[in-house]
Amino acid sequence: AIVFIIAVVAPSLVLAGLALRSIRGQRLAAERQETLLAEAAAGELARKVEATLDDTLREFAVQADSVIGTNPPSAVTAAFDESLRRQWPPAAVGFVVTVNGSCISPSLFAHPEARKFRIENERFLCNAETVEVVWNSPKGKINLTELDSTLRTKSPAVFASTPDTVGRRPARNFRDIIGDSPGGTVARFVQDELQILFWHRNPADPGVVLGAQVRLGTLIPRLAAALRIDPALADRFTAVLRDDSQLVAAFTGREEAHRSGVRPMAAADIGDKLPHWRVEIFPSHPGLAQAAVRTEQFTIALLVGVLLLAMGVGSWLIVHDLQRQLLLARQKTDFVSNVSHELRTPLTVLKGYLEMTEEPPPPAMWAKAHRVMMEQTIRMD
Repeated sequence: AIVFIIAVVAPSLVLAGLALRSIRGQRLAAERQETLLAEAAAGELARKVEATLDDTLREFAVQADSVIGTNPPSAVTAAFDESLRRQWPPAAVGFVVTVNGSCISPSLFAHPEARKFRIENERFLCNAETVEVVWNSPKGKINLTELDSTLRTKSPAVFASTPDTVGRRPARNFRDIIGDSPGGTVARFVQDELQILFWHRNPADPGVVLGAQVRLGTLIPRLAAALRIDPALADRFTAVLRDDSQLVAAFTGREEAHRSGVRPMAAADIGDKLPHWRVEIFPSHPGLAQAAVRTEQFTIALLVGVLLLAMGVGSWLIVHDLQRQLLLARQKTDFVSNVSHELRTPLTVLKGYLEMTEEPPPPAMWAKAHRVMMEQTIRMD
C-alpha cells in the first residue's frame, strides 16, 4: 500500500494538478495565437490596399501620357482636364502645373468642380503655400517640415508618398514634395475633407507635372477587391476598411462581425496614400474560438477526472483487498493460537503424570494417572 501510494497515487495527483493548471495557460496561448494571425492578416491586407493604389497610380500615368499623345507636355492646354475625365473616369479633376509655379489646367471657367479645385489647391500646387509635410516612415510618422514634431490629428498637413525630401532640405511646398521623382501621390485635408492627388511626369519634359484629383468613390470598389483574406483564414476573420471618418468603406466576411460592437483583434494603417484609413480584423464568429478552447479544456478536464476516478476505484479495490488479506491473516493467526492452546493443555497434563511415573506411585494413584492420560490422549486425537 505504501509503495502504491508513493509510486502511483502521489505522482498521479501531481500530474493531474499540473494538467488542470495548464488549462488556463492553454487558453491564453490560443488567444495569443489568434491575435498574431489577425495582426499578420491586417498587415497583409494593408499592403494589398497600398499596392492597389500603386497600380491605380500607374494606370493614371498611362492615361495621362495617352491624353497628351505625341505632343510635348509643355504644349498641354486647359483641355487636359476634360480629356482626362472623359478617358479616365476615376479622375474628378485633371490638372497640369509647372515646377516653376504655373497652373495650366483646369481652367477657372471650367465646370464647378474644377473651379473649386483651383480655389482650394492652386496656391499649394503653384508653390505659393507653405504646408507641413508628413511621411510615414518605417519607424513611424515623420514631420518633414519640423522633424521635432509628430502629427497626431487631422490637419491641413500634406501626406507625401515619396520620401525623396529626406536628407535634403525640409519640404514646404509642392515642388519640394515631388523633388526629382517621376510620380507619386499627395494626400491633403482641405476643410477636413481628404483629397487624393495623383501626379506624374512625362520623361520628355520633367518640368511639367500631370495630375488628377481622384474620386474616392471610384477607388473603394478597387480597394474592396484587394480586401481578400487568405482562404485559410477566410472563415475565421472579417476584414473592414475604415476611412478617415472611421466609417466602413468596405468589408469582406460577415457584416454582423463588425456591427456587433466587438473591438477589432488587430488593425493596420494604410499609410501616406490614404492617411487615417486603416484595415481592421474582427473574428467572424466571436464566440467560436472561445467555444473551441472551452471544448478542449472540458475534454482535458474530463480526461483528468476519468483518470482520477479510475485511480480512486483502483485504490479502493487495493484497500479492499488489503483488508481481506489482513482479515485472513488474522484468522490464520487466531487458528494457530487456538490449536496451540488446545495442544498445550493435554501435553502439560501428560508431562505431569509421566513425571510421577519416575517413581512407582501407589496402585490407586497409578490407576487415576492411567485414566487421565488416556482421556487427554483421546482429547488430542
